[in-house]
Amino acid sequence: MVSLIACSTVSDPGSVLRARLLTAMTHTVALHGYREASVAEVCARAGVQLGVFDELFLDREDCCLAAYDEVVKHVSVRVLVACRGAESWEQSVREAMRAVLAFCEQQPLAARFALVESAGVSTRMLWRRSRLMAHLADLVHQRGCVAACAQASPPALARAALDRAHSIVHESVVNAGSARLVDLTAPLASMIVLPYTGEQAASRELARAQDA
Repeated sequence: MVSLIACSTVSDPGSVLRARLLTAMTHTVALHGYREASVAEVCARAGVQLGVFDELFLDREDCCLAAYDEVVKHVSVRVLVACRGAESWEQSVREAMRAVLAFCEQQPLAARFALVESAGVSTRMLWRRSRLMAHLADLVHQRGCVAACAQASPPALARAALDRAHSIVHESVVNAGSARLVDLTAPLASMIVLPYTGEQAASRELARAQDA
């Protein structure tokens, strides 16, 4: 079982056990869905006693919410690293998208957990997912407007573009076909930059896919 957290670098035994349980919850929900992801199975997958689970989490939902937050944090770090040195907003969008898609390829169970199965967890999880999308839409809109040197588009267009991109990635993760997810980088980046920097910039992003 590949952990999202580098347990070997954590000195606190409690943190190590927590990391193992979060990874086990992520993988169990991804494989079987939340309804079938019992605490007993999660503990067995993690190699952790039930009593330890009870010490670290309030209940199954609490652990699942924490696992979702951990996946989001892990992807966020990848995105920040990927965007370092970007010379334009368009490049930062492209590198951020590539980082997300690469994560989904490399960690398919974490991707399925966060993008697909987490929707069936609880109202609190749906609120987390919605809050994340709203935050991302705000970032896209703010930085897109700066790149366009104007209020180029209403804020709702950023959310609409991100929702479409999310839907495409969601479908790709569900289908789990042979196509590489990173091949979606240019089309999705084009979709996001279009409302702000226009058709020429969007076309340049699409051309990158053709040249690849």
